Amino acid sequence: MRMPASPTKKWTLLVLKVVFFFGLYFVLSFNFVPGYTTIKDFFQDTFMSNNRLLVVGTTVITAEVVDTPEDRHRGLSGRERLKPQSGMLFVFEEEGDYGIWMKDMLFPLDIIWINSHHEVVYFKENATPDSYPQTFQSPKLASYVLEVPAGFVKENLIKIGDIVDFK
Repeated sequence: MRMPASPTKKWTLLVLKVVFFFGLYFVLSFNFVPGYTTIKDFFQDTFMSNNRLLVVGTTVITAEVVDTPEDRHRGLSGRERLKPQSGMLFVFEEEGDYGIWMKDMLFPLDIIWINSHHEVVYFKENATPDSYPQTFQSPKLASYVLEVPAGFVKENLIKIGDIVDFK
């Protein structure tokens, strides 16, 4: 016969839950997660959408995943900006020579090519909207292309050979 949990154990679990959620609220309220000002925004971007957490170098970012030809073609065109610590991850079915252009872009980007072993194989810093119709390509094959705000590569000391951890 199973004995019911003691009142002390029930209170302990309740206190732990309250402390956890208060701590999460505290961290997000004081902007310890860059780019997020509310818990709702953090959970929406991280868990309730087609987003992935990536660790690029030593930096955690939230990347919107695009994996259909239509979504890859559209990319970030027409958007006004990216939030800090965020990006767009283009996912391809196989490694290839994938070019990126700045058609209808409104802000500059750093573009990072990643191979099937999750290694950074190339990057283009500060690709500007006025570079269109120029296409930027990696000299090495890639399975993923990550677009992030301009300056990301330099600020985070990203280099060829860095591993990108897909969470």
